[in-house]
This record gives sequence, structure tokens and C-alpha cells, in this order.
Amino acid sequence: MSEYTEIGKLLKAHGVKGELKCFIEDEYLEDVLESRLVYVTQGNAEIPYFIESIRSSDPFLIKLETIDSKEAAVDIAHKPLTVPTSVLSRIIVEEPDTEYDFTIGWKVIDEQHGEIGTITKVEEYPQQAMAFVEQDGREILIPMHPDLIIEVNESDHFVMMNLPEGLIDMTEEE
Repeated sequence: MSEYTEIGKLLKAHGVKGELKCFIEDEYLEDVLESRLVYVTQGNAEIPYFIESIRSSDPFLIKLETIDSKEAAVDIAHKPLTVPTSVLSRIIVEEPDTEYDFTIGWKVIDEQHGEIGTITKVEEYPQQAMAFVEQDGREILIPMHPDLIIEVNESDHFVMMNLPEGLIDMTEEE
């Protein structure tokens, strides 16, 4: 088990006094508010910061001790927020969110177009799961609908699909 657990992420700087927008997972919010201490991942190190204030909005606005300017906030923006796993009131075991999470890192191959790219994540939407596929430095969304899937090859780690005509062409125009 990891020594630290990622509980959220700092987003962008807000204002000129060092506040940052941040996202904190709901299941960890109570622990963070109680401990008033978070760690910011910088390189391979976890740097501790006491929370001066945290305001509820969407997303949260957080003020960390020693971060007193916009410039200092920009330096730590977009970094993961962690806490020592030992301080959490409960350990959240990550379970797959969708039936296709096991395909992350696999190739998507279309019958007509050949290899499309690599699945970087899968998210569940009301209609079906959507695969986020990295293709030539850009991200495209592909529906993981059973009617489109021809084969799920676990030994060679690819998903063979019959994608609707125009889906790949449409994503190339963006």
C-alpha cells in the first residue's frame, strides 16, 4: 500500500493572495478538513502545507500556508494533493468504474481504418461507457457499445471494433 494517497488536485491560481482552486474527492474531504494538512506532489517528493483556509465553491478555493502570492500559487498549480494514508479514516479501495476499465492501455483497432490508438481511460455515461483514446497526440472519444465491439482480445490487449462510418473522420476535423 502506498505511503500517501492522492485525495485531489490543485487546479489554477485564484486572485493575487495565493489562493488556488482545487478539487478534493468527496470521500476524503472530512479527513482533510479535520487534519488541516495536505501534501503537494512536486517531482518525487511530497511537500507538506498547512491549510489556512478552504472555501466551498465549485471548485473549492484553498489557501495554503507560505503560499502568499499569485506567483507562488502558479508554481504549485495543477499538482496532485495527497495525505499520508495512515491519517485517513477509511481506505478507499479503487474498484473499476466500468466494465471496460481493464482495457486501459490497450489498442483500439477498427475493421475499416486499422489501429486507431491507445485507450487512456474509460468513463461511464448514461448511454454507455466511453473510451478516451490517444491518437497522434490528441484525445478522441469512442463509444464502448456492445454492438460496435467485435472482439476483446485479452492475450494481445486490443479491442477490435466496427465503428460507424464518419466517426473517425469527424474526430479528425476537430
